[in-house]
Amino acid sequence: MKNRNKTLTGLAVASMVLTQAGQMSVFAKEEPMKDLSEKEVVGVEKSQKELLEEQIKNTLDRVNEAKKEFEMAQETYEIYNKNDYVLAVSNRELAEKNYLSAKDDAQEAIVSALEKQIQELEVNQSALKEENTKKKDLESKLDDANKELLQAQNDLVLKQKEYESLLANTSQEEIEQRVNELKTQLESATVAYQEATNKVSELSSAKEEVEVKVLGLQSALENAKVELTDAKSDALNAQNEYDVANADYNEKLEIYNGASDPELKAEYEKQVVEAENALEVAQNNLQVALSVQQSKEDAVLSAEANVAAVENEIRDLEVQIGAKENELLNLNESIASAEKELNAAKDQLTKAIETKQGMEEVLKNVQVALDDAKREVEEQQFNVDKAQLDMDAQQKIVNQLRMDKEQVSQKIALGSKGFFEAYGYTNALKVLEQNSKYTQIGDENDATSLENFKKAISMVRTGNALRTSDDNFKGLDPLKVNAEMFAVSQVQVNQMAKTEYGHTKLYRVSENAAVEYEDPYVGWYTEEKAVYDYLQQKGWDINDIRDSQGNYIDLDKANEIVEALNFPDIRWVQVGHYTNMLNSKYNVTGTAWIEGKISNGYSRNSNQVFYRLDPASLLTIDEFESQFNEYYDSLMNADGAYEDANVVLNGLKNELYAQNALLTEKQNKQSSMEVNKQDAENKVGMAQNEVDRLSKVVRDKQKNLDDLCMDDASLNVVNELNRLKALKSNKESLDLVHAQQEVESVKQESAEAGVDVNNKEALVKNAQMELNKRNRILKEVDKGLETAYTNLEISKNVLKEKESALDVANTVLSKKESSVLSKENEVGYVSESLKGISRDLDVADGVAERKKDEMDTINNNYEASLSVQNRLNSTSDSIVELNTRIQELESVIPEISNNRVSNDLVVKNMNNRVAELESLKLEIEEVKSEFDSFVAGHPVGAYALHSDLVKSLCEKMDVMKESYRSYEEAIKVFEEADALNAENVKALDVASQKYVLAQLDLEKANKDLSDYLEEMKGVEETEDKKSVNTGAQTAFGLYALGGVLGFAGVAVSGKRARKED
Repeated sequence: MKNRNKTLTGLAVASMVLTQAGQMSVFAKEEPMKDLSEKEVVGVEKSQKELLEEQIKNTLDRVNEAKKEFEMAQETYEIYNKNDYVLAVSNRELAEKNYLSAKDDAQEAIVSALEKQIQELEVNQSALKEENTKKKDLESKLDDANKELLQAQNDLVLKQKEYESLLANTSQEEIEQRVNELKTQLESATVAYQEATNKVSELSSAKEEVEVKVLGLQSALENAKVELTDAKSDALNAQNEYDVANADYNEKLEIYNGASDPELKAEYEKQVVEAENALEVAQNNLQVALSVQQSKEDAVLSAEANVAAVENEIRDLEVQIGAKENELLNLNESIASAEKELNAAKDQLTKAIETKQGMEEVLKNVQVALDDAKREVEEQQFNVDKAQLDMDAQQKIVNQLRMDKEQVSQKIALGSKGFFEAYGYTNALKVLEQNSKYTQIGDENDATSLENFKKAISMVRTGNALRTSDDNFKGLDPLKVNAEMFAVSQVQVNQMAKTEYGHTKLYRVSENAAVEYEDPYVGWYTEEKAVYDYLQQKGWDINDIRDSQGNYIDLDKANEIVEALNFPDIRWVQVGHYTNMLNSKYNVTGTAWIEGKISNGYSRNSNQVFYRLDPASLLTIDEFESQFNEYYDSLMNADGAYEDANVVLNGLKNELYAQNALLTEKQNKQSSMEVNKQDAENKVGMAQNEVDRLSKVVRDKQKNLDDLCMDDASLNVVNELNRLKALKSNKESLDLVHAQQEVESVKQESAEAGVDVNNKEALVKNAQMELNKRNRILKEVDKGLETAYTNLEISKNVLKEKESALDVANTVLSKKESSVLSKENEVGYVSESLKGISRDLDVADGVAERKKDEMDTINNNYEASLSVQNRLNSTSDSIVELNTRIQELESVIPEISNNRVSNDLVVKNMNNRVAELESLKLEIEEVKSEFDSFVAGHPVGAYALHSDLVKSLCEKMDVMKESYRSYEEAIKVFEEADALNAENVKALDVASQKYVLAQLDLEKANKDLSDYLEEMKGVEETEDKKSVNTGAQTAFGLYALGGVLGFAGVAVSGKRARKED
């Protein structure tokens, strides 16, 4: 095709070139000619002109011939192109369009069927997965229940042994009696202890009161003593002042006497000398006393150092004794620890032996259960064999009866259509005929089946009962029925069930639709009435919550309604179905029901339509149902034998399945018992191993204790400890006492030496004072009698003042002494009272302590007995609980087993359904594969039809293939036409090329002549004009021919271009 296009394009270009050449020839400018001799010009002119004219003539003949051939070829091309070729193209395009349409239709049908099949398969696979999960859960529950039962039985054995151990050769009544006695004793002891503590509290309170009083009196006594001390101090000061005044007076008297008597003065001088000698003697004696005192203090230090040394030796012995006591304590603790470990090991061994005995008892019980399970399996196998024989015999009966029921079956297969035909309900028949796409007459999963029709009729009764008894819309009449309304409801629910859930709107009737409800009126009436009542109660309108399109406006109100009503099955908040049922303008209804899994994914589909018709054309539900039952019974009774036999067969099949399931259950139980036996044997073995291990532990612990008791190390430590204690005792009782006595002795001597030093110091002081006094008196005597007298009088007056002050101070002192004495007597009296109360309190404390000890002893006994009783009660409760749990498990296990049997049946049916769906899916995929293969150019294969669905898909494939065969034939015709057209184009191309070449030759000849004429310019006028005219004519002729050829070339090219479009 591309080569043909190139040829036509080339032809057009060539024609354009020719046209331009003609124009150039017409409008060409003249150039100067060569300067030639006349002779040369004339000679050339004649020969060249003739030659050129001859060449032009010949070329023009070829051009005309080529033009004629070109025009003939073009005419042939155009005639064929406009007729046969265009028709072939049109037929090819139409066939291609039909094929593509058939292909798209088949592809859409295949893909749609495959998608729906996959969807239904996925739904069933998902449901099967859920059921398998449920099966695993039931198996797990059954296994767990069996294990729990075994564990409970084991625990029961152990608890019973524990209960018997707690009784310890007594009874529960005796233990309870002992607890009650101890409780009574404890109550009495508690009362006695409380009384004792009350007495202690009373005495304590009294003691506290007296102590407070004693403290107050002691405080007053202390204050009085302080005052007495102050008075004594005042009296002592007054006495000292009096003594000083008296001494001064005596001294002044001696001075006065010495001043009056010269002899007495000489005596005073002698007394001064004696005082000096006495002072010297006293000082010498003091030095001797100080020396003695120092020696005694040194002796004290030495004796104290000796005591410290003895005490250090005692402390060293105490350290050694402590170390030995710790060593002995560690040895004793090791023995005690060994005894404790031995006792603990013995207790563990005892418990292990009890556990082993319990496990052996469990093993014995499991063996009994296993023997029973084996016997049950054998008995059940007999039941299975018998059920198989019964079913085989019944199957033969059913096969025979099936042959007798075919005629009746054909009528039953017509479903509602047969009923409508029997009673002449033509309008209802028209409804079924006009809506056959989704209605499979009489199919069990179709609303027209008699069973579904029967169920639908009963729905009307339910709806009417609700309609006439409603408390919101009172006084309504029951709806009537007619066949046409039932047919409308049937075709509408069929389309919904086999497409998608929703209103089909096939007929202008009001409609209620539901899926999955066993009783659709639960959704239409019960749930929506609850919503309606709640709306009325709240004063709301449904339009406040949802708009006319069903979209929620107020989710908060909607959620409040759902939560308030607590209806988990309410899928959305609405009242439309309810108000449809209760609408007073309707007087007729029709219902439909489908039971079974349908392509929309639901296993229950229900429908009810409402309308208003002429009452004369309507029947009551009783009248209509009477007609239906008459028709239904006439069929069903005729077929009753087969159905009854089939029911019996199904029952026998179910019985066989149940017996097989029961056999499986009992075999599983036997397997479980065998596992339990193995588990029990393992546990007995483990318990025996534990007993063996603990027996060895007890032997090892006993040997360790014996070794510790036989060791001499303990005796050696005791002997060494006694030796150290004896040595310490000797040090404390002899050496330390002697050293301490020595210290006390030298301290006494040191103290006596100190007293002697003090006395000697006092003698030295007194001697010094006496010497000072004698010197002072002698000095004052020398002052004269008059001075002595004056000083004596002054001293006398001072003495009188001090004497008077001393009398006052002594009087106050006497009073203070009397006050202190009085308060001391009072304190003494109250203190004696306090001592009496304290003695009584000590006695009461002792009594309370004894009462507490008695109460604690009784309480300990009570707690111990109560603990035994509680443990006994707890164990008894555990035994009751375990028995109850065992009974529950023995009840639950068969229930779980039955559920598992039912689940197995469901799984089996669902496996069959999934297998059926997968098989159908494979068939559809085979059709799709054939479709893909065909579309890809592979040869067509044969179909293996297995179902109506696949058959319909294959029919669409056949339509597609037939369209493709038509398309192939159109292609073949087109290709033949296209080949012939190509030959015409080729001939046209050849003629065009030939025509172009002739044109080129003519152009060249024309140019040669034109060039020649130019050269001959200037020759004779006649010849010149003749040459020029010839050129002009030729040029014009070439130009005109070129224009025609150019137009023809463009036209041919344009036609080809349009055909390619």
